Amino acid sequence: MRDYLVKKKNIKSTRLRTKGYGMDDPVADNSTEDGQRQNRRVDFRIIRR
Repeated sequence: MRDYLVKKKNIKSTRLRTKGYGMDDPVADNSTEDGQRQNRRVDFRIIRR
């Protein structure tokens, strides 16, 4: 997502910060298909405008 924003939307890379959570921060149970689907996501957090 970060690469897309930098390359296609011309946002300076210095304005973006990324952090991967992997299995550390699931929003649902990974033992079901529905839970796995919910855990495949991208979250945006606006830190400062």
